[in-house]
Amino acid sequence: MNDHIEVNYKSGDIEEFHKELINRSLCGLFLPGNVLECQGATIITYSTKDYLPVTAVEALDVCRALDMISCLMAAMMEAERRYFFLGEYSMEPEHIYVSMEGSQVCLIYRKAEYADEKQVYEKLIDLIEILKTKLVNGGESYLDTAAGYLRRGKSSPGVVRHRIEELSREARACRFE
Repeated sequence: MNDHIEVNYKSGDIEEFHKELINRSLCGLFLPGNVLECQGATIITYSTKDYLPVTAVEALDVCRALDMISCLMAAMMEAERRYFFLGEYSMEPEHIYVSMEGSQVCLIYRKAEYADEKQVYEKLIDLIEILKTKLVNGGESYLDTAAGYLRRGKSSPGVVRHRIEELSREARACRFE
């Protein structure tokens, strides 16, 4: 398996300061990348060492799945402090990578425009549905509950993350690890 993936960006697809943040690995939401400018285009080579595409993950327990969603939401909130605003980057499954060890989830930057928080929540629900297909020891109801928190769309990302962390603690107490 390759330890990197190369992504080409057209002019205007990525802001200069975003390139710099990715190049310096200053935003934990995105995989570390090296930026190269070439003939008006930008090429970023992302390091995928120790990461798998979310679609390639196998044999997941529900606690790790919940931790992945929680870690992703924490990284999304942290990214806002680096001017990567919620809804301005793609949450498509092909742009999501998961640490082979632990629960860290990172993205490959792709510009997107989701109209509101609800559309971002829909993408997180899609991710939960993917993770549900990877479960090996049950616990689907915990992921359904997490998706329900997102579907309601009435809570901030921080509140939803907190509720998902509570679900993870409950699943651990019920020995779903």
